[in-house]
Amino acid sequence: LRGFFLSEFGEVLVRFSEAIKRALPPDMPDRQRHCRGLFTFGALIYLLTNSSDLELMARGRYEVLRGDELVDELVTFCVAGLTASEGSGYAI
Repeated sequence: LRGFFLSEFGEVLVRFSEAIKRALPPDMPDRQRHCRGLFTFGALIYLLTNSSDLELMARGRYEVLRGDELVDELVTFCVAGLTASEGSGYAI
């Protein structure tokens, strides 16, 4: 799957990575920026390949998001993760 995405979307992923780097604070450590970018890619790829899981998880209890609403929710989630302040994680 990784090879497929790289062959089909490699250029887009490079441009996406560059956009993330420009959007985040310049003083954010590279290791943090790279992790957050990877997590964002992971969420996007998971949604593209497994959106039917939403129906399985809902089990008819609620109507799942679709189309633009689903994309908006993904963007909201990813922006929050990318821009969270350092050390704002949760203790488990």
